[in-house]
Amino acid sequence: IQQRARVLDHLLADLYGPQDTLKRGLFPPYLVYGNPNYLRPLRHVGEPVKQRRQLSVYAVDLVRRPDGQWTIVADRTQVPTGAGYALANRRVLARAMPEVFTNQAVRSCREFFEHWGQAIHALPGEGAGPNPRVALLTPGPFAPGYFEHVYLAREMDLTLVEGPDLTVRDDQVLLKELGGLQRIDVLLRRLDGDYADPLELRPDSLLGVTGLAQMQRTGQVAMANTLGSGAVETPALFPFLP
Repeated sequence: IQQRARVLDHLLADLYGPQDTLKRGLFPPYLVYGNPNYLRPLRHVGEPVKQRRQLSVYAVDLVRRPDGQWTIVADRTQVPTGAGYALANRRVLARAMPEVFTNQAVRSCREFFEHWGQAIHALPGEGAGPNPRVALLTPGPFAPGYFEHVYLAREMDLTLVEGPDLTVRDDQVLLKELGGLQRIDVLLRRLDGDYADPLELRPDSLLGVTGLAQMQRTGQVAMANTLGSGAVETPALFPFLP
């Protein structure tokens, strides 16, 4: 899974950059250009996006075959969900059936969220101060996964924001607060990429932030995951990956 995450991370950087994989004919171009999750406005020619990783969050769907071997059946690179539900379910079960956890010595999953939170806080873009501010961008309370968004924001000490809460000014992503505008350095994105910027991506979106795509290009805000990361989620790439 770690190897696959690295492959997909480099593949994303290539598809939105030099596109050496397409030039070498490693897979047909129509698998990229015909994919609605490949966001063409984010293709950059020349200097690459100023971000260390395209995929900061990655998940897979696993199945166990009859021979006992594990197989990946789906990649989750757009907005991988489920971790918050796992932690919530674990806590409910621990209260309802404490004897099971005591007798079986079930390991806590809290360490995962501590490492994840540290990794997200270590992603600030250019110009960030010593105490970078991290926010979780949610589509809002009508989203199917809103419970998890709230839960993750509370567990990992993130500021929960919606698109209208943010604005882009002077090459910065700013949070509107009663005391004024506050800079956001990292966005944990729970909003599909094409909805994230009505200026360049989907003009009918009321959920995104005008200018967010440009902020990703300049590296002024780090995004987990980057806009356009859903391009490698398609099963059509499976025959070309080990």
